[in-house]
Amino acid sequence: MAENEEKKHEKKTQVAKETKHAEKTAAHATPANAPAQNAPAAAGAAPSAPTATPATSTSAPAGAATTAGAATPAAGAAPSTIPPYKRGPLKWAIAHVYSSKNDTIITITDLSGAETISKASGGMIVKADREEGKPYAAMQAAIKAVEGAKNRGITGLHIRIRAPGGHGSLTPGAGAQSVVRTTARMGVRVGKIEDVTPTPTDTTKRPGGRRGRRV
Repeated sequence: MAENEEKKHEKKTQVAKETKHAEKTAAHATPANAPAQNAPAAAGAAPSAPTATPATSTSAPAGAATTAGAATPAAGAAPSTIPPYKRGPLKWAIAHVYSSKNDTIITITDLSGAETISKASGGMIVKADREEGKPYAAMQAAIKAVEGAKNRGITGLHIRIRAPGGHGSLTPGAGAQSVVRTTARMGVRVGKIEDVTPTPTDTTKRPGGRRGRRV
């Protein structure tokens, strides 16, 4: 019985040694076989590198983002209150604006000044005399005069502003700025803006005579 147990113990010891030897052999053989196993993978990856699949997948979202970005400003843009200018040749006229502290008179003529196209004044808009020279009356008069010119086919205006001049005031009244601002917002192209106030070169005799005006 003792001999049988010793033989069994020797067999177990020999099997354990053989198992350890096989594991060591496999561990030493793995690094040598690794390049051989990776070589087919690298060789297989080389043809797939020049494929255009990633480029097509990234280019589609980029185009979509560009289209969305181009459409965003148009969708969020605030509406303009100024009418757009019409393309094509312009038909010009001259707006003669007389502006004083008492009234604002607008006369639109052709370029030669011989034909009157439309005319309006602050006295045609308001009833009180004291309000004829105010900016509101000038604005309404400009709307009326420019609308009449647009109905005649006028698309561009040169503006000539005139104060009383001479021995009177050389500064236009409060309605001059309202006329220019309103004309620009009426959808008409504004060309030159000139000040044609008559200024004396020396002196101008004031009315009333030598002794002045009697009150």
